[in-house]
Amino acid sequence: MKNKILVFIIISLASNNLLSQSFPKNAVYYDFMGHTRSTYSLNYERYLFKIHKDLHLNARTGIGHYKYYNYENYVTANAVIIPTAAVLEYGKQNHFFNISGGYSASFIKMKPESKLPRFDSAYSLSIGYKYITDTGWFFQIYSGIIQPKISPKESTLGLSIGGVW
Repeated sequence: MKNKILVFIIISLASNNLLSQSFPKNAVYYDFMGHTRSTYSLNYERYLFKIHKDLHLNARTGIGHYKYYNYENYVTANAVIIPTAAVLEYGKQNHFFNISGGYSASFIKMKPESKLPRFDSAYSLSIGYKYITDTGWFFQIYSGIIQPKISPKESTLGLSIGGVW
């Protein structure tokens, strides 16, 4: 297992040096009301490869926090949510449109009276716009649909702020 991790790290570093540096390969950002169904999450996005001239594929993962409420708006459980997604992005220079599809795993810590399971999952689909500044900051806005396993479908409007390199 250690050898596989080491090979992955070496390939990632080598590909970073071999690929053109005109497009940022990494992004770390704070996400408000986004893919995790939470108020906030911290995410990492990695450029994978170019599909066509201005079309490329990214992968994203992160960590967020979510509170489950009952009908009386009482918190019945807290969850740590780990989202993953594939991001198809089209654009050049500073402007990009994207569509992403993903899956998130929720690890739930219940209060004694809660009837929720210890694990939940959700699928998500979103479409958005990303602007990358010349100084390495980026801003993104998107709308999405989230389909959790144990609760009704949700729609979301997310805002991301972060940096690229």
